Amino acid sequence: YDQDNQSILKFIKDGKAPKTELLDIYRNNIYSTLENVLNLTYPQVQKLVGQRNFQKFCHEFIKDHRSQDGNLDNYGKELTDFFQKSAVGKIREGCVPFSDFLFVMVLQQVRFSVSWLGLESVWA
Repeated sequence: YDQDNQSILKFIKDGKAPKTELLDIYRNNIYSTLENVLNLTYPQVQKLVGQRNFQKFCHEFIKDHRSQDGNLDNYGKELTDFFQKSAVGKIREGCVPFSDFLFVMVLQQVRFSVSWLGLESVWA
């Protein structure tokens, strides 16, 4: 999802819109889709830190973590580790204490695992 357009542009056919704009639209669609997946997977985290902060955090995560599976239900399981390793201190506006945020992230990781294993009835 990087910004190296030159290596990709040669594969895009000329059309009514410039190739760079078409690529930017495609890239934006990828980010929007994956951000939505993370919003659905980690709704309590989004509520805790606020939409704007969560969006920034997701953008960083998506840039470094490409989807490796056609099933987007599997996307985002590394978000807790990503936060612990690289995002500490980056979320400032409206942020609750780090320990509260970490607790919610771990809780969401457990919920992700329960869902991934198909054990939702046990969680309820």
